[in-house]
Amino acid sequence: MIIIKSARRATFQLVITVRRLALMSVLLGLFFVSAPVWAYSYSTDFSSDPGWTTNNAGNFYWDAGAYHVVSIKGADEYSYVALPFDVAGNSFRLSYDIKMLRSDWASFVSFGINDPGMESIYAWGQLDPNSIQVVYMNVDAGMTASTQYVNKDGGHYHPGQDQPLPFATDVWYHNELVFDDPADTLTLTVTQRDTGELVGTQAQVLAGVGEFNDLVRLGVTNYGDHYASGAEADALIDDVNFEVVPEPATVTLLGLALTGLVAKVARRRNR
Repeated sequence: MIIIKSARRATFQLVITVRRLALMSVLLGLFFVSAPVWAYSYSTDFSSDPGWTTNNAGNFYWDAGAYHVVSIKGADEYSYVALPFDVAGNSFRLSYDIKMLRSDWASFVSFGINDPGMESIYAWGQLDPNSIQVVYMNVDAGMTASTQYVNKDGGHYHPGQDQPLPFATDVWYHNELVFDDPADTLTLTVTQRDTGELVGTQAQVLAGVGEFNDLVRLGVTNYGDHYASGAEADALIDDVNFEVVPEPATVTLLGLALTGLVAKVARRRNR
C-alpha cells in the first residue's frame, strides 16, 4: 500500500509539474511575442473620413473617397495617424496609391513614418528629423518618385537630381515600400495602378546608416523645409495599408506558446 500511495503521489506531482510548465510556456511565449516585436496593421480606403490629425485642415482633408494633400513648401504643415508603438527596429510594409495633380519645381509630397516632430527630411541640418518616407518630387531632371530617409545619427538619403522612378501628373500610381530589418534593406516598387505596368524598383541597403527611433506616426509632412518656399504639390492618396511584420523568431515563440496551450487543453479533456 505504501508503494502504491508513493507512486500515486509521484504521478500527481508529475502532472502538476507538466501543467505548470505548459502554463509557463504560454505566458513566456505571449510575453516575447508582445514585447520585442509587435504585429500590427492599419488600413483605410477613405470610404469615410479617417480622422487624421493635421495642423491645417484646409490643405489636408478627406475628399470623398481619397485624401487630398496640398503641400506648400515653407508652410510647416502635416497630417498623420498615430501608431500604437515605435515601429523602429521592426520589418514593415507600406502600400498606397497616389495621383499627383500638381508638381511645381522643387515641390514634393512625402508619405511615410515619422517621429513625433513630423519634420521633413529636408529639414535635416536645421531640425532633428527621423523618418522613412516615399517622396514624389520635381527636381531639375524632372518629376520622380523615390525613397528618402533620415535619422538622428546623421544617416540620410534623398534622390537629389536623380530620377529613379519617373512619374506624370493625373496618373494613379501604386507604391509598395518594404523594410526588411534583418537584411537592412529598403525597397520601393512603383506600378501604374490602372494598367499594372511596372514603373521601376529602387532597392537600398541601410546597414551602417545609423539607428532609427520614435517612428510613431504615419502620414504626410513638409514641416521644416523652407527652400523654394511657396512651391506647391497637390495630390490624392488612396488605399493606405501599413503592416508591421513579425520576425521569424517571434513566430516561432508564438508557435511554442500555442503548442503549450493546446497541450494544456488536451490534458484537461483527458482527465
